[in-house]
Amino acid sequence: MHDMIHQKRITSWPRELRIHIGMVVFPGEEESACSSINSLSNQRNLRFELTVISDAYIPGISALSSQGSPFGMLNQTLKRANADWVGMIHPGDQVPQHAFLFLAEAIHSHPEWRFVYSDEDIVNPEGEFIEPHFKPDFNLDLLRSTPYIGNLALVRADLFKESEGFDTAGAYDLAFRAYEAGGEACIGHVQEILYHRSPKTENYPEGKTRSILEAHLSRCRISARVEPGLIPGTFKIRYLHDSKPPVSIVIPVREPFPQLQACLESIVEKTVYTNYQILLSDMGCPSPEIRAYLGSLASLDSPKLKVLPPSSGLEELLEQALGNSHGDYLLLLDSHTVIIQPTWLDMMMEHGMRPEVGIVGARLLDPRGRIYSAGIVACSSPAFRGEPMNHPGYFGRLQVDQNYSAVSKKCLLVKKNLLEGWLSEKEKCPDAFFDIDLCLSIRKEGCLTVWTPFSSVLYNGGDSEPSMLEEERNLLWKKWLPQIANDPAYNRNLSVEHCFGEEKHAELFLNPLPWRPIPRMLAVIGDSKGGSGEYRVKAPLRALNNAGRIEGLECFVHHIPVGMERIKPDAVLLQYQIEEAHIQATELNRKYSDAFYVFEIDDLVTNLSARNANKVLFPPDTIKRLRKIASLVDRMVVSTEPLAAAYKGFCNDIRVAPNCIERAKWGHLEPERRKGNLPRVGWAGSTSHGGDLAFAVDLVKALAGEVEWVFFGMCPDELRPYVEYHEPVPIGEYPVKLASLNLDLAIAPLEIHAFNEAKSHLKLLEYGILGYPVICTDITPYQGGYPVTRLKNRFQEWVKAIREHVADPDECSRRGDILRDYVRQHWILEDNLDLWSKVWLP
Repeated sequence: MHDMIHQKRITSWPRELRIHIGMVVFPGEEESACSSINSLSNQRNLRFELTVISDAYIPGISALSSQGSPFGMLNQTLKRANADWVGMIHPGDQVPQHAFLFLAEAIHSHPEWRFVYSDEDIVNPEGEFIEPHFKPDFNLDLLRSTPYIGNLALVRADLFKESEGFDTAGAYDLAFRAYEAGGEACIGHVQEILYHRSPKTENYPEGKTRSILEAHLSRCRISARVEPGLIPGTFKIRYLHDSKPPVSIVIPVREPFPQLQACLESIVEKTVYTNYQILLSDMGCPSPEIRAYLGSLASLDSPKLKVLPPSSGLEELLEQALGNSHGDYLLLLDSHTVIIQPTWLDMMMEHGMRPEVGIVGARLLDPRGRIYSAGIVACSSPAFRGEPMNHPGYFGRLQVDQNYSAVSKKCLLVKKNLLEGWLSEKEKCPDAFFDIDLCLSIRKEGCLTVWTPFSSVLYNGGDSEPSMLEEERNLLWKKWLPQIANDPAYNRNLSVEHCFGEEKHAELFLNPLPWRPIPRMLAVIGDSKGGSGEYRVKAPLRALNNAGRIEGLECFVHHIPVGMERIKPDAVLLQYQIEEAHIQATELNRKYSDAFYVFEIDDLVTNLSARNANKVLFPPDTIKRLRKIASLVDRMVVSTEPLAAAYKGFCNDIRVAPNCIERAKWGHLEPERRKGNLPRVGWAGSTSHGGDLAFAVDLVKALAGEVEWVFFGMCPDELRPYVEYHEPVPIGEYPVKLASLNLDLAIAPLEIHAFNEAKSHLKLLEYGILGYPVICTDITPYQGGYPVTRLKNRFQEWVKAIREHVADPDECSRRGDILRDYVRQHWILEDNLDLWSKVWLP
């Protein structure tokens, strides 16, 4: 169905993109080239052209001779091509079927782009996809440190024609030229794995990438020196400046005294950058020792060290610092830090003096020499905390300069004018999130935040941050939730809970229809393994998905607002979410989401029968919880009118969506008839039907010699000697298993009480779609136009009816056929999608 939607989208474009892909094949790469070409041939929805440059014979491929210059011939051909965008693929690498479709959609959505790249992984010889590389959006300092862009990039034809083209370093040079042409807005990133790299594909030649980097810096008129980085394939850029302007090191003074003393002494003893002053302010320390120490420092009357009046918070401290600073740069430094590297401030100022940079953060180490903070990802957790300082990190990111959305306030350099602008804002986050708020605000102004591993500071303040208060967190989310959830320095496929770990629920963050042609619905399923979850959520979600009505997603856990912002659903369906944690999560998410919330329940849980085995699963305050969750949603959806009446008053908007049977799962099943030595009479159900089956005990015993009794899913112990029993199966196997019973007659007894009166007709649908004739209790859910035999729960009436049915096999079969036709005519899910759309969506 997504193919059809994409095709419709393509026809809405002003015109279809013309994409031309090139590939250079060297001797020995012929077989690898064939695998690449095969993957290209499977592209869906979108056409493209391919040019192969090779002096070797490749079966079935018409290649151009390299004429002694493979990349020269490739670039010459691509520049002459009648194409809007060009790209290159390496022999052995593969692209998924939707690669160019997704790229083209992104390009049409962003006409300002001149260069676009994607995430990638490795396809091993066994055809398995491993080592996914989820990349950040365009990251200037990361690109200057390592060619992280990777192997799949499309370049707009006009930019390509102005360049030297592709070479052994792929599109590395072209990425820089795109940036030089129009800044970071010219470079796009699709956060999907659209390229599968062969293990044989070599890394780019370091000499070539270095020359490209140096040429880029030269074209930008940046005075810099490129040096080898901390790990192979990376670079360290030394930005060269003519001056060393004054820096005001601002230290908020906190307990204990020895750490404050060690901090100050280490600055004086270690720092080789001499043009600095130190500004100290007491943040409320009760220690007489600290107060005496600050007094003694103030009495020195040194121009390089000032003791400011006590401050109640960071905002007040910084305002004081601005009035007493001597230069254009302030460096906020925690009093629990110790300077361990003479050039720490030089390294930070090399970046801080760059015109495009607003903030610089250092690498913070703990006393064990492990990482305390290396930037802040998704603005929630310090990157790589606990890793050894020489660990490469995620694809080398722990050892290179790069842009983060935020860095730690424990060692943060900021330009004075930018800090003044931030302090003038009316709405600021509390001290706990000062650094995040400041960094995001300055990023919003177009300035970069740089984190560098080449400036290391020891932090000796403990292993954990102060606990995050809910009120403080809510203020942060209220102001910055979209930016936090979609951190450009991170990737939505990476976890918001575990730094640079893969997202456990990544399928929820996939974006197969990024332009939102249909509503996106997230279903939080309460009954993940049972029939209620299947019939009330999973099956309708599947059917609506298959019909192209919604983009439906399902999960079994609640996500915090950051995750919900990533998913960005138009509607949220909550099934049986009455645990305290569920209610709290819903209450929290509703503060930040404008999605339409629906609560689904298909049982009268406020009136469970005494013999219902599930009664113990519901707490005594179930009604209170149900009222609470109902007050948080926009609508309740139930399966029957009696349920709607019972829950009247819980929610202002209650809709009824009767259960239906899914044709895709059930429609092809054709049980056989008359397969037993005696007529096969059966029942199917779960352990919650203990009370319902109590009535059947005498029936089974009375007719044991006249019929073959078949029970599926549950059977009271006293009936085991009389029945053919089938154990429960996973819900996905249930339709086939029920059909395999080959019943000649099915029974559906129910106790008469409020819970059962509010139940649905589902059992009749399951039996009916299989052509099983039915004898059932004459009770509300089974009343109406269903062609079944309804009886009071009277032993003699049931015995008589069963005997009459099995005595005439032809008539019994006819009744089954009539019921099946009735179900097919009225109760097929795929034929009732209008109703499900109406009750689930606003």
